[in-house]
Amino acid sequence: YSNLSATDQAYVGSADVVDYIRGVRTKEQQYGGTFRNRASILGDIVDSSPAYVMDSDTLYVGANDGMLHAFNASTGVELFAYVPSAVIPNLANLTSPTYTHTYYVDGDIAVTSKAQTSNRNYLVSLLGRGGKGLFALDVTAPATFDESKFLWEYTPTASTTAAADNDLGYMIGRPSYVKLNNGKGAIIVGNGYNSTSGSAVLYVFILKSDGSIDSVKKFDTGIAGDNGLSTPTAFDSDNNGTIDYVYAGDLKGN
Repeated sequence: YSNLSATDQAYVGSADVVDYIRGVRTKEQQYGGTFRNRASILGDIVDSSPAYVMDSDTLYVGANDGMLHAFNASTGVELFAYVPSAVIPNLANLTSPTYTHTYYVDGDIAVTSKAQTSNRNYLVSLLGRGGKGLFALDVTAPATFDESKFLWEYTPTASTTAAADNDLGYMIGRPSYVKLNNGKGAIIVGNGYNSTSGSAVLYVFILKSDGSIDSVKKFDTGIAGDNGLSTPTAFDSDNNGTIDYVYAGDLKGN
């Protein structure tokens, strides 16, 4: 709790809430406390498909306890957990005895292989139904993961890279890491659904070699009004290892 910013402390409310999120159970009602009882300290996993990384024998999955979890795939031991800033305002709700199910880290995950990204593993996860946006981590050495391995978040507000972006919606589906014709790596995603703008927009996050964002390119289809772009598929038409076309559908049937 003492490591949180004043803003995040106000969201969370107390050190007891932080301990509860981290798995301490002594404040649950069944042990004489006031917090919600849990059958398991691992939250439910609904739409976040697990991603396995052979390079480090690690399994990653998002859960509705507010965290992306990393597990040693051979032993099942948790290596680390990451809480995206977008879900921090809602973490305290998890302790309420009247809590009703809420999505937190519910999106799909993509992790690059070392062969793709200069001997590094970069993880990109959507928030899915848990929020509008996505985040990226350097997970090359998950057993020694710390705050220095955080790369970026991109959300409509409170982001390290986007002051305000009304085109971001709830992104459903798996992000894709691709190589562009200019030789740079990029993450491509559709803007998803229920964005403030109601447009259908393709996002291309062009990355630097260290996994940070070089630039963000947005391609608006021009078809607005309660619209949104689905998960895109990239196509390499000349088989040279770089993508030439991107296909995606929208809610208007295009």
